[in-house]
Amino acid sequence: MAAQTYDTVIDNKYKIGSLIGKQLIAKKQVVGHYDFHTSKNIVAFNKDAVIGTVFNYLIEPKTGKVFWAFKDARNKNRIYYVMHDVNAMGLNAIDKQTTKTVQDYVTEAKTDQEIEEKGKIIYYFEKYGKVVLGTTVGGFIVYKLITRNGK
Repeated sequence: MAAQTYDTVIDNKYKIGSLIGKQLIAKKQVVGHYDFHTSKNIVAFNKDAVIGTVFNYLIEPKTGKVFWAFKDARNKNRIYYVMHDVNAMGLNAIDKQTTKTVQDYVTEAKTDQEIEEKGKIIYYFEKYGKVVLGTTVGGFIVYKLITRNGK
């Protein structure tokens, strides 16, 4: 199995590292474990409950499964782990808006490459020049019409 890192993509959407500091919500009942993934010492979360804010993650070497690490709200020195399951958990609404997807990274890379190839002035002129020019000309025409009728 290839080594998984901070940039490893999960669910064909997010880089693992981009979820640190994000809040996960249970889509259905989710079980967390205080002793990594043993079955004895557990914490349960019902549907729509906040699982917690991702503190870190572990990747099980044999299986490659991702386990999110959360600090216990009642005891910050205690950490519990929840195995990643796209069907069982999701980002809260605010974090969905602020977390970059892999597609966002691809779009940014394409834009950076286009700017590098064309140069900043040409790139931004091609992107915004027509709008700026049209707005300026339109504003000038409206100004002339208003000032002409005002005489």
